[in-house]
Amino acid sequence: SLYPSDDSRDELKACLHSIAEYELTDHVLMDTRFLEKSEILKELSKADIAALPYEESNEGGSASATDAFAVGLPIVVSTAEIFDSIRSVTSTASHDPDALARAILHLLHSSKQYKIFADASLEHAKKNSWSNVAGFFLPQPKYQGQ
Repeated sequence: SLYPSDDSRDELKACLHSIAEYELTDHVLMDTRFLEKSEILKELSKADIAALPYEESNEGGSASATDAFAVGLPIVVSTAEIFDSIRSVTSTASHDPDALARAILHLLHSSKQYKIFADASLEHAKKNSWSNVAGFFLPQPKYQGQ
């Protein structure tokens, strides 16, 4: 989403400049609206792959990765520490744009690798679903008649 701040507007401007510079205008859809989670997942499910080339971050996790897992997308992540806990179910590339492009193209051109990471994505989402996590920490309810 585009936030009402100078840094958010500056980042959007930089992204639009890069899209134009690399002549990608016909291939990139830039949508800066705030969307409800259901709409985000609906739109994300139309993608072939998720690329998350984050720089280092102090955050504990990536909501973007969680959304990509939820729709079963293969994910290419950067070497940022925020992705350390999901390395086994994602493909990792350096921050270098060429390395990122190579990692994306590798997955898109290798149906075997694509399927491995798509399946891993869905399995990760199931394993880490709220019902599984809550069931681990919360006592199971006792039903009458049992």
